[in-house]
Amino acid sequence: MSFAQANAFMDGKAALTINGYHYISNLENMSAYSQAEAGEFNWDIASVPVNSQDLKTTSNFSVYDMFSLNSQAENPDAAWELVKFISGEELAKILSKTSYHLFARTGFMEESSDKNVAAFYYVSPSDMDPYEIYEDLPDDFYPEFQMIIQEETEAIVSGEKTMDDGLQAMETRGQEALQRALQTGASDSSDEGTANTETSSPSE
Repeated sequence: MSFAQANAFMDGKAALTINGYHYISNLENMSAYSQAEAGEFNWDIASVPVNSQDLKTTSNFSVYDMFSLNSQAENPDAAWELVKFISGEELAKILSKTSYHLFARTGFMEESSDKNVAAFYYVSPSDMDPYEIYEDLPDDFYPEFQMIIQEETEAIVSGEKTMDDGLQAMETRGQEALQRALQTGASDSSDEGTANTETSSPSE
């Protein structure tokens, strides 16, 4: 998400914004400024939208900075002590006040903010790869579709189109873009097959 899109929420031009845990610091700073300049800026946290058929998981969830012990480590005891420290309560308590990341140990998270940070833990990572559906799509389709989404979203936000009209335009234009990309891909494959056939013919 761009700064301009996120800033629309802080400017009061958007009812909500989808962002990560790190964004809380921006909002807290904004709240302090707003309270001093123009009154209180009220906000809180909710879980990200989920599939209505699966309310407990989401693809908007990623896990990183995982630590493990190599079975071939030269100093396994020291390595194990390090992993225990990284995963322990002492470091979790420190990082809850100094880091903009969420942790597996949740006991100290609520102490770091008076907002509903528990919302980040209401859902679990989905087993489905969110990018798997793109594997079967032509390479030329996705960039054009992203542009269509951006253009139609801007038309909705500016009031040029209603929400329903904008969504319908996304679907219609997206389908047309997909058909063009599929036809281009089929044509390229046909041309490549012809070229391969010609170049593989034995010379006289």
